[in-house]
Amino acid sequence: MKHAPVLLLLLASWLVDDAAFAMREPVSGQVTERVVCRQNAVQSYALYLPSNYTAARKWPILYALDAGARGVLPVQRFRAAAEEYGFIVAGSNNSRNGPLQIVQDAVNAMIADTESRFSLDPDRVYLAGFSGGARAAIMVGSALKGKVAGVIACGAGFPPSLPPTAATPFDLFIAVGDEDFYFPELRALDRSLDGLGVGHTFESFAGGHEWPPEKVCTHALEWIELRAMRSQRRSMDASLVERICAKTIEEAAALEREQKSYEAYELYSAARDRFAGLRNVSAFESKVKQLEQSRAVRTALAREREAEARQRNTDAELSRLIDDVMGDRDRPFAMLKLRSGFDELRNDASQKKNEVDRLAALRVLTRLRILLNEEVALDFERRDYTAAALRLGLMSLIRPDNPQIYFHLARACCLAGKKKEALAAIRNAILKGYKDVEALESNPDLESLRAEPDYRRIIQGMKKQPAPQNVPGH
Repeated sequence: MKHAPVLLLLLASWLVDDAAFAMREPVSGQVTERVVCRQNAVQSYALYLPSNYTAARKWPILYALDAGARGVLPVQRFRAAAEEYGFIVAGSNNSRNGPLQIVQDAVNAMIADTESRFSLDPDRVYLAGFSGGARAAIMVGSALKGKVAGVIACGAGFPPSLPPTAATPFDLFIAVGDEDFYFPELRALDRSLDGLGVGHTFESFAGGHEWPPEKVCTHALEWIELRAMRSQRRSMDASLVERICAKTIEEAAALEREQKSYEAYELYSAARDRFAGLRNVSAFESKVKQLEQSRAVRTALAREREAEARQRNTDAELSRLIDDVMGDRDRPFAMLKLRSGFDELRNDASQKKNEVDRLAALRVLTRLRILLNEEVALDFERRDYTAAALRLGLMSLIRPDNPQIYFHLARACCLAGKKKEALAAIRNAILKGYKDVEALESNPDLESLRAEPDYRRIIQGMKKQPAPQNVPGH
């Protein structure tokens, strides 16, 4: 596969003797967690080769980009489908959220290594990504201009700097959890792609901001197979079409039996579009018309719109208050309102009576927690420890029982010269279950506390606590 200019900068690195890699060669039918790139030992990827892999034929490949360099996670999620439908799956152990160069280096190295090792079908190259990895996959797919047949975007869509157009050069499978704060964005993307005429499909699942479950990953590869037949990237296989269709019909019928009318409606709607041009879809069309008139489906559609509106309004209000805290605009009042708002959201998120309130609360809490966490990391890089402490304090309002937040708050306060606040944060961490005495004694950020009598008393008190017992079976 020839690379586009934006991806031409393959990172030059030392050569590694082939013999050193002989013992690490992947085994077909098994997930290999770390395949080191032959021309760049800094880069590696997790890999799944179908059990019947042979170099005598060319194979489709799915490259996966995680937001946190967890290459093995998507490989494991796609493993069953890859085995069933004959895909190679490679998940970068280096690609993560951050500067674009990190993604470019990881993708370049992974493509170069897999091309040198395996027999690949250049017409059937696919990308999958989660969160920032989804945005990265879309950017790579766009940069490679027709070299990528499809992208599986999980938990995020197009980067703001690269909006979709009618000329988008790949098909797009969108997957998102119903509790994911990006759900409204991806639902809107689904509607936008409808208007642009871009080949795509949308599937939600019960869950939050995460890689989709194995079942949805299987649906994604099935959809890719169907799209490949429609575009003639692979030969037509009527028996495969009917096999996938039979599975889809059984899944939808099972949802109806479980009285999950909205989920069945979504699946029938997707099937109508996915099988169009490959087989008769009148049965799916009939089911869609029948279910869309049902009270259950109309209620679910209304609930989805209401949850999106409530999420949008609540998020905007709390984001404004966070800006007031960080900008020192009536900070005490803003903190009081945020404390009350987060308490209410946590209550809404834990109840089961009002699904609109629950979904909106979960999405807002998750988005703001992740946003604050990312900003804290940047604050530490910038050595703006006062800002880091403020944001960690806000995170403690979202997750008041998380001891790690208080530990990092102690670090920030200490580095900001606020010893009293740092000691209070350590006490809170211990109160919430923090037990890592070694980390408290060795972390260099807490060095200025070591001579403080209160700090020594805290450490001595922790050391007097009985060591946790190992419980059989745990």
